[in-house]
Amino acid sequence: MKAVALATAPPDAIMGRTAASLAIAAELTLAVALLLGWWPLLLRRVGICCFALFAIVSAYKLIIGERSCGCFGSLHVPPAVTFALDCVMVAAFAVCRPPAEERKPISMRKALIAGSAALTVMIAVAVAVTFGREALLARAGGSVRVGGVVILEPEKWVGRAFPLLSEIDVAGELSRGRWEVLLYHHDCPACREAIARYQAKQRAKDEAKVALIELPPYAPAGESAVSESSQFVLGKLSDRQEWFVTTPAVISLRDGVVTSASQGEQVKLAALQN
Repeated sequence: MKAVALATAPPDAIMGRTAASLAIAAELTLAVALLLGWWPLLLRRVGICCFALFAIVSAYKLIIGERSCGCFGSLHVPPAVTFALDCVMVAAFAVCRPPAEERKPISMRKALIAGSAALTVMIAVAVAVTFGREALLARAGGSVRVGGVVILEPEKWVGRAFPLLSEIDVAGELSRGRWEVLLYHHDCPACREAIARYQAKQRAKDEAKVALIELPPYAPAGESAVSESSQFVLGKLSDRQEWFVTTPAVISLRDGVVTSASQGEQVKLAALQN
């Protein structure tokens, strides 16, 4: 579950994609070794360290108010639950000692098998992460690749998970609550007008929050369309892809799901109606 989520969702706020991939491989390798009963004395110590680390991460997420620990991918489990489980596992490893006759030195054959399994998992996760972003866009049915350019069609995203979350640097915030996401180019006059309208409008407390997401190529220093002191959340769409979309584009989100989308003149007409 975690590998699938890594390929199709934004990176965790604490760990990047590379670190998360390594963590998945390590966890699977530890699980296989425990199930097969390999190296009980060593794995007991490793298990205590691992679950103690998991408990620290869960406690941190509980303190900062995260709703899910992120341990099970897209399956949301409260950090309080995983913290309690991790503490129980630490206690279990500490209390349960392997029998003396099982305290054998590590054999080279088992070490090679475990290493090969870990390497295989790392490669599989890396492939999933590499191709996951394009797979997400394809499932959303709102993009077409022409040569090296990804053409975005936001109107086709309505009712589905926002497929650009894994490409936006502030995705963690956008995945929760109500948002109006404005995609803009820094040198687009219509985009600057739309941003100015947002800044001039007095927003009620119960209205959706606003995120201004800049598309590459990014503005040179001193030429940004938005002040860094803006009241809105500022972000950027990844420059790992070449994107094409009619700007400005406004996408409304609720808990990461697209509820409406408009582009170009539609954005201007909607602003005039409001």
